[in-house]
Amino acid sequence: MLFFSNIGYIRNMNILRSTRRWLHGKLPKPSLTDPPGRDAELRYRLIVDTASEGIWAFNADYETTFANARMAEMLGNRQEDLVGRPFVDFVYDEDREDHGKREATRRAGKPEVYERRIRKADGAALWVLISATPTFDDTGRFSGSFSMMTDITYRKHLEEVARNSMEDLERANALLEAKVEERTRELAQRESFLSIIFESLPTTIFVKDARTLRYLRFNRAGEKLTGWSRESVLGKTSADLFPDRDESETIGRDRMVAETKTMMDIPLEIVATAHLGPRMLHTTSIPILDEEGESQYILGIAEDITERKRDEDDLKKLSIAVTQSPAAVVITDASGTIEYVNPKFTELTGYTSDETIGKNPRILNSRLLPPEYFESLWETIRAREVWHGEFLNRRKDGTLYWELASISSVLGDDDEITHYVAVKEDISDKKRVEFELKESKEAAEASNRAKSAFLANMSHEIRTPLNAMLGFSQILLRDESLKFSQRESLEAIERSGKRLLELITEILELSKIEAGRMTFNPSRVDLHSLVDEIYALFGAQTLMKSLELSLDFDESSPTLILTDEAKLRRALINIIGNAVKFTDRGFVRLEIRSARREDGRFDFTFTVVDSGPGIAAEDLPLLFQAFEQTAAGKKSGSGTGLGLALSRDYSRLMGGDILVRSEPGKGSVFSLMIVAAGIEDDSRSGRDRPSFGQVPRTGEKPVRVAELPRDRLEAMREATLTADIDRLLALIAETERTVPVTGAALRKLAAEYRYAELIDLFDYGRSHDL
Repeated sequence: MLFFSNIGYIRNMNILRSTRRWLHGKLPKPSLTDPPGRDAELRYRLIVDTASEGIWAFNADYETTFANARMAEMLGNRQEDLVGRPFVDFVYDEDREDHGKREATRRAGKPEVYERRIRKADGAALWVLISATPTFDDTGRFSGSFSMMTDITYRKHLEEVARNSMEDLERANALLEAKVEERTRELAQRESFLSIIFESLPTTIFVKDARTLRYLRFNRAGEKLTGWSRESVLGKTSADLFPDRDESETIGRDRMVAETKTMMDIPLEIVATAHLGPRMLHTTSIPILDEEGESQYILGIAEDITERKRDEDDLKKLSIAVTQSPAAVVITDASGTIEYVNPKFTELTGYTSDETIGKNPRILNSRLLPPEYFESLWETIRAREVWHGEFLNRRKDGTLYWELASISSVLGDDDEITHYVAVKEDISDKKRVEFELKESKEAAEASNRAKSAFLANMSHEIRTPLNAMLGFSQILLRDESLKFSQRESLEAIERSGKRLLELITEILELSKIEAGRMTFNPSRVDLHSLVDEIYALFGAQTLMKSLELSLDFDESSPTLILTDEAKLRRALINIIGNAVKFTDRGFVRLEIRSARREDGRFDFTFTVVDSGPGIAAEDLPLLFQAFEQTAAGKKSGSGTGLGLALSRDYSRLMGGDILVRSEPGKGSVFSLMIVAAGIEDDSRSGRDRPSFGQVPRTGEKPVRVAELPRDRLEAMREATLTADIDRLLALIAETERTVPVTGAALRKLAAEYRYAELIDLFDYGRSHDL
């Protein structure tokens, strides 16, 4: 520092000499005829006032005659306050002796450069490097001193620190290194933090080199959106990634951003991703400039707006749908004030949108519905539930009309109700038709009740003499002296009487159902006994026709149940009786299955499968209609057409129904379904299953559907359910070529019309012994 100060001192010596001469009047004084001299004085004063060093001049008594602005600034004083003050005022007491020696040296005419500590205005120490030069008047007498002072306080402080100890220096160095290390760590953490933000943002962000236009960074969101790994993107340009696009749409845009140094916004850009298909993006490219103001990077932000655009399109479609809706649409705020009505509302009510917006929907109120009706409405929609109901409203012209309305609430972001939406349909014509139908229905019901009452009375009146006729005919038949012709006539009377009695009973049952007097009477039912009873009933008929009557009872099903035994027996007898009656050869099989319900009860299915002639498709709708018969029934000349109709009513009364599948020439499948509770009875647990014509089969291989491919199994199941026998047989033939044993067993089941067993095989994949 001393070296450089001396260099500065020497460099400014000419200026100092001139300045000293100017201060002591050695320069020619300017005059009106000497403008250049005036300019010189001003120039020297300017040099002195703007000098970077302090300049301090004293008279022979070492009192201040001049101090430039820098000197006053260094001392913390004003220039005018320094003039006249002796230099000793600024010298510390312990330095005054040395100061006296320095004054003597300059009085002797010697210039000197030395360091001195002087006192500032606020009392703080100011270390200065003093270049002091004595001045003399024209007679050679000492007239004062001129000094240039350089602030070396900071250097002295450093020297003081250095003088303290090398340990302090090392400590300072260690502290500096720690600061550097901390700063380096902070920069690394900042870089890591920025990198985490870059990778964590849900929006695609990328960085390109502004010169090469190649990708430098590509965040995780970009990978997720495009399906491209960053390794496949980095180092490439947009032209590489989108080779099918025009260059003006790829690197041309990047080049424009880099050259113009302006941001480019692309509101909609369609990009073909690797896994999501085409996506719509909103892309923004931003130039990042270096210190010289040139484009160094291009920052890209791409937002996937596909869903938003779809939502906007959906909203547009919804708006069109609401506007063009054939139903009236009304939207109100949370207090019920109308904010929107569609054109259909105007057409329906006669009120324009200007006449309704800002009003309450009560302008339509006809005052014919009770206030409680509307209180219930508001209670429902305020509970955020959808209200469905009807209004009797009044149009603008005063006419009344009925409308069917659905009103729901709309929730805002804070989950509070903001609006209500009502969708209303004019049902005036419908209400008029309903009223007419109601009148017709009431008339029909009255007529039906009269008919049912008549039938009940007539059946009673007819049954009484008929029972007498049957009784006397049976008594007469016991007479062994009757001739053959007489016996034959009595048997005909008995058969006809029984048939007539059966018809009367069925008509009476039907009249009870129509009159709503049919009741469900549950009791304990033993399926073992019920099945044995039915088998005994039809055993003779099946024996005469050489039919195989068999039973397939699921071992897991309960045998004691709680249901209406009389109705279950009658329904089963009707269905099995029809199967036996119309089947001339082959078999009739009853299958009993059950499945436990969540409430602990069981869904029972009684399936009757036969190998009879089947039922034509046009006859299927007639099966369950009272007094209707199929072509086969009419041909047989027996039956009334009431059995299946009553059986379906019985099954529905027991919580089920009857379904039928049939096709001409391929037999029929009737499924009677009921809901019944199972009854535990340990005393009967050891009883054998009912025989019901079961014949054990031996020497045959079991069918294992697990051997079949899943698609073939599903295809055979569908063919069986839809009664597509040709397709079923073709699939079985294909099975025989790959799994001969299973295929042969399936063919045997199909040949015997045992479709229910086939469906069970396909449904549950169990092994059945054929």
